[in-house]
Amino acid sequence: MSFLKAKINSELDERFLESLYLYINDDEWQVNVFFYVATSKEIKQNWLSVRNALAVTYQSDLVESEIKTEFKRWNMYIIFIAHDSISKSLKNAIESDKFSSRKIVEDCFEGEFSDASANELIIKHITSTDLDELINYELDKKKQQNTSLEYTPANKFIWNSIPVDDLKRDINTQDSILAELEKTISNED
Repeated sequence: MSFLKAKINSELDERFLESLYLYINDDEWQVNVFFYVATSKEIKQNWLSVRNALAVTYQSDLVESEIKTEFKRWNMYIIFIAHDSISKSLKNAIESDKFSSRKIVEDCFEGEFSDASANELIIKHITSTDLDELINYELDKKKQQNTSLEYTPANKFIWNSIPVDDLKRDINTQDSILAELEKTISNED
């Protein structure tokens, strides 16, 4: 699922002067993701204004005539981005606010905000469509580290004393071998 930059209305554009961006996916069920890129000080001063303006100017303009529009109306996110650090208390206040949309704070953001970084942040915080890639990456990393992905027995001596691999999978054979080993060990005492 990819997200493309969309035009926001002129009122929002004028009010937030090149700090507010809208990305919309190209699926049947539309997800609206707004990005507000500013300093932590500006986010602290303006996050409520951004939230309220989007609720009044954008979200309320969506018509409720069909279920897809209703979904689109309530499937809205605002990601606040700052290159500097944002205090935990402010981050908690923003992210726990439930009015109109889900809010996410991404502070200490490195690099310039772009279409690519917008899509990366959407994957990271909203869609998680990179899970397969992450799982495969972790498996590859373990293989490269020569980490065994197979069963490692607790007692290698006992495991290696079982002569045939097929027997290692048969629970009854394992029980009889364990009983025999226990008998041998107890006779040695």
